[in-house]
Amino acid sequence: MMLMTRLTKEELADFIGPLTKSGNFYTRYEATKALGKLACDESADSLVSIMSDTELDIDLRIEAIGSLSRFANKEHVNHFVKLLEDFSAEIRTDAIKALEKIGDPAATDSIIKAMKYQGDELYYEEEMEWDPMWDIQLEAVTALGKIGNEKAVKAIIEYYEDDDSQEISETVFTALARIGSKEALNFLSKILDDGAPEERRRVAETLTKHPHESFKSKLVKVLMDKDVALKVGAAKALAALTGLKDDTAVTIAMLLRDEKDWVRAEIVKLLSPSGMDDLEDHVVTLLNDPSTQVRAAAAEGLKYFSAENVAQKLFTLLKEDKEEDVKLNAASSLAALKMPELAQTLAEYAGDVSKSPYFRIHCIHLIKDNYPDTIVELLLAHLETEPRQVSVAAAYTLASTKAPEIIKNFIAILERAIEEEPEEEIKEKAAKDESENEGAQETEGEAEGEGCGSAVKDEEYDGEYIRVGKKLAIKNPGFAEGSCAPEEVAAMLADVDTPEVKEILIKCLESDHEALAAAAAESLGKLKVKDASEKLLNSLQDNSPELRMSAAQALGEIGDVRVIDKLGDILADDTDPTVREKAALALGMIGAEEGLEQLKKGLKGDDALVAKTCLVSIGKIGGAQAAEPLLEVMFDYENFNQIRQDICAALRKVDNTEAANTLMEILRSEERDADHWAAVQALGEIFR
Repeated sequence: MMLMTRLTKEELADFIGPLTKSGNFYTRYEATKALGKLACDESADSLVSIMSDTELDIDLRIEAIGSLSRFANKEHVNHFVKLLEDFSAEIRTDAIKALEKIGDPAATDSIIKAMKYQGDELYYEEEMEWDPMWDIQLEAVTALGKIGNEKAVKAIIEYYEDDDSQEISETVFTALARIGSKEALNFLSKILDDGAPEERRRVAETLTKHPHESFKSKLVKVLMDKDVALKVGAAKALAALTGLKDDTAVTIAMLLRDEKDWVRAEIVKLLSPSGMDDLEDHVVTLLNDPSTQVRAAAAEGLKYFSAENVAQKLFTLLKEDKEEDVKLNAASSLAALKMPELAQTLAEYAGDVSKSPYFRIHCIHLIKDNYPDTIVELLLAHLETEPRQVSVAAAYTLASTKAPEIIKNFIAILERAIEEEPEEEIKEKAAKDESENEGAQETEGEAEGEGCGSAVKDEEYDGEYIRVGKKLAIKNPGFAEGSCAPEEVAAMLADVDTPEVKEILIKCLESDHEALAAAAAESLGKLKVKDASEKLLNSLQDNSPELRMSAAQALGEIGDVRVIDKLGDILADDTDPTVREKAALALGMIGAEEGLEQLKKGLKGDDALVAKTCLVSIGKIGGAQAAEPLLEVMFDYENFNQIRQDICAALRKVDNTEAANTLMEILRSEERDADHWAAVQALGEIFR
């Protein structure tokens, strides 16, 4: 087959255009979608022809409308306007959406006309249980609001007043606020004065998103209304309007005395970011509020004010308040104010077992984010604390420093873990020993007397053990139940690029701790330690699927082309599909064309996820040779229909000249008529 020169989108649109008028429905449908994805002028005439043809299937016409609307071209307005008189409700609705996207004021009169009942019968799906005009009108109001032509205001107001449902009010109010003409704002003002309670609240919400200066005095007045939710809405609208840069903030602060807890909390959150001196005393007063919700909001809000004025009050709150939510916010505010004396207090709380793990972890994160120079000094003691989530947080924070003493400590932890037997094996042996010696203990226990180690029954303990003769003992100061595990330490070393770290991680690959070996493999991959390739290849033969997965991915990240054949063997023969998937992913990471043959074989397996990963990896490798295996499976509907989009995505990343040539040859072939829809779909995806 002779290769063509690289196609342009315009040339491809000329080729696909005729396919929208011939062949089966699916081919015409996919051709229409493809023209929209190409989004070039050569596509427009075909799309206009399809959406205007009332004899065609409605789904096909709707797809053409959506495709042409992506152009957002004002020259197409008249084509969409004509569709506003179509017999189909769905066509009219989608035409309005297209006009909204274009945003041309010239379409205003036509959209207004489409809103009104004209005595014609509209076609719509029978299962719809509502009037199709409802969708048309609501979409028209949205479009008119975005277009912003004040000619539409009267029609929008009439629509609102004629409709009995309040479900339209949010759409109507938003449209009027966007248009922003005098008539539109006067109507909103009237609703805010005299409307139903829910409608008044919706106007306030609308003005928060679309502020207008003319409403300032009216919103201030609403702050005194009996409707609590309306008052809060008005306060938010005023904040949006003024930016809290004038005396409006002090006026809103009156609501800090409201009897409702949630109102006081909301207003504190609203006003505090302004940091105005006049508000500071109001917020400080609320630190003594009986409501936890309000005190927590006030504690959080004080970070916006002068540290000199509020720090001591926050320290008092942190130490004396009984609620952790309040303490958390007080600590966060003090940290934001960069109070140096807070660091030691946070470290003490991080180690306080009477506090919740969440609170302790929050304190660790505050140290990390605000006191990076003191992390080692403050958190080293918490490395092996309980419960697990606290020690893990401390360890990750310590690892982020890459301080030599911390890395040395981590290496020592891994060395101890390598020397010890895995916890599960120790427990199994202990149980076996106990069972074998049970009879002997009964007959010889008293004779041997106290102090004989073999006669002492082991205490059950769920943490890590060490062997003392035939007895198990709790390892101390090792990892107790819930503390940071060795595999987590190995993971934390993934960005510490030193010879000592690489050496210990390679040693961990031979550990009997499966999780530790797997974590070490992942870290070696991230560090791209080429010297680890041989040991990682050995790990591919391990009984643990977790270790085999990690080793395969690590080899891919290292990128050593010498392992391609071994990864291919794993892709073909491993019993675990997740391991095979990782092998396919690794071949893509290496990116060498030698991996294509291995990935081709992987495509023919019976696991869809493995096949999908092979496709992705073939796309990563790219090159002219990558197109062939992808095209081979393109039309295998039985095995690859569910991942057709992934095939197209992979084809986009390879040399698509050959792919386009092959697909176009298929479209020219009458014998391949059944494949035309898939071929044109692929062309649209590849060149979009």
